[in-house]
Amino acid sequence: MLRTPPPLILFLSCSYFSLPSPPEPIRESKEVFPDEPSKVLINLKNSLEIFYDKGIYLNCYSEDFVFQPDRSLPYPISSPWGKEEESRIITNLISSLDFSVSKPSRVNYTVLYSSVYSDSAFMDVSFEFVFVFKNLGETLARSRAKLYFVRNWDGRWAIRYWEDGKVDTTSFAELKFSFR
Repeated sequence: MLRTPPPLILFLSCSYFSLPSPPEPIRESKEVFPDEPSKVLINLKNSLEIFYDKGIYLNCYSEDFVFQPDRSLPYPISSPWGKEEESRIITNLISSLDFSVSKPSRVNYTVLYSSVYSDSAFMDVSFEFVFVFKNLGETLARSRAKLYFVRNWDGRWAIRYWEDGKVDTTSFAELKFSFR
């Protein structure tokens, strides 16, 4: 039996003769870290208007998220849904956009009222969504939303509850319902 002395094993196991690996490139995230509720709205807008990114869109919502359409809408449109259904809806909506036009969606919003606490927040927001769909052409949706936010353990804010209010045209809820 041949025994290797311990110092030789140590020397052979070290990588003195190899070059160090270059550091991993830092990937710049498209998502703004939502350390305040207003940044959640920025991510929501950017996910639909710039990046068409379902992941960023869904990160705007807590795991127990509920979307409540305007209760004055007819059943079943007025029935609430959760994050799983929201995921299916946004997948269908984004895949139906007409990417042959330069800007297949635009999102504008105005915060009408905001109240932020240490772990929760409320915003009254006026939204305008314009989407250009392959089969439907340009579609406008407006809503007055009451958004309830929660702050997660990691400091990220997310929308827990979206109460959508119909304004003067198709609401966001009605538009999204057509992609269920």
